[in-house]
Amino acid sequence: MTRETPDAKGAQPRDPLGRMIRLVDRTLEAFLVLLFSSLVVVVVIQVGSRYIFNNPTTWTEETARFLFIWLGLIGAAYASGGMRHLSIDLLPVLLSGVARRVLLMALELLVIGFAGAVMIRGGYSLAARTLQTGQVTPALHLPMGWIYFAVPIAGAFIVFYALMHLVRLVQDRPMVEARPGDAPMSDQTLSATLSEDAI
Repeated sequence: MTRETPDAKGAQPRDPLGRMIRLVDRTLEAFLVLLFSSLVVVVVIQVGSRYIFNNPTTWTEETARFLFIWLGLIGAAYASGGMRHLSIDLLPVLLSGVARRVLLMALELLVIGFAGAVMIRGGYSLAARTLQTGQVTPALHLPMGWIYFAVPIAGAFIVFYALMHLVRLVQDRPMVEARPGDAPMSDQTLSATLSEDAI
């Protein structure tokens, strides 16, 4: 009886880069679910205390606002990993081959520059200065610096995803992989941008 080789079984080549991206994806997904669930619970408590028990709480509005800030920024970082942000893709669609890859690399470098300079460096500086001043939130009395740390953390994930996109472009591979639950594209513009050389 012969033993089957990995090729005979149709095994896929190892992709450590893909595994790392999927690990970050799953981590962010779990964190976003936690943030959104907490936001829903807090808003329900706020509405119930105000309109049912006629005894509005002071902490729910502030908590909901800060949860929404973290949800929006971390969600933006997650969306950047799947290239789900709104974009004008006229040039990537018109170009093909090496020219399109060079353009996409330049765009990713711009993303890295902005996220690194504004979000990571600027956001960290703002959060650190706020912690030094001892500023706290009115109702929860939490350090405001903790809230501002959402900016550099989100920026770090955006830089991570942009670097992964660059590596895949250098390898001449699709920039992103389909995530579980992703809806099929209704048009070919974005899929053309993400494919290897569709045009």
